Amino acid sequence: MAKTPTKKSVDQESTQKPKQVKTKTAKTMTNHTEDKEDKYWCLEVGLYPGILFGSRAYKEEDFTTYVIYLPFIDIAFTVEN
Repeated sequence: MAKTPTKKSVDQESTQKPKQVKTKTAKTMTNHTEDKEDKYWCLEVGLYPGILFGSRAYKEEDFTTYVIYLPFIDIAFTVEN
């Protein structure tokens, strides 16, 4: 035999507050690139004859290269446009 709900149990069910759930999320770059196409990039370290401090950007049609010059060493970061 099925038990019929009493007025007291119905009132308690309707007045219960919903549970609050708190979550902490950390978004990373990979979460934001799902709908974007992959871009080419490259990091290079090289040697050159001389002493120089500075930086420069080489802009081409398809890519841009950013270079940092330190004495005898250059660091180049290339990214697709």
